[in-house]
Amino acid sequence: PHPGFPTDAQAVIMAALTKTTTLTDDAFKQCVANAKEHIRSGDVFQILAANRVTVEANVDGYSFYRSEEHTSE
Repeated sequence: PHPGFPTDAQAVIMAALTKTTTLTDDAFKQCVANAKEHIRSGDVFQILAANRVTVEANVDGYSFYRSEEHTSE
C-alpha cells in the first residue's frame, strides 16, 4: 500500500491489469544463467538481461498517475 492512496483503489487498478512478457519466467532464468556463465568464463564483464513487460489497463489516466506518483516516492 502507498501512503495517502486508498487500498481499495489500488485493488481496483491491479485487478484491471493484463500483463504480458516477451520471455517466460523459465526462459528469462535461463538467459540469466547463460549470462552468469559468460561472466565467469571471462567472455564479458557486464550483461544487461531484460524481459519486456507490457501492461494493458482499463483505468482512467488520473488513477494511474496517482498510483505511479506514490510508487516513485
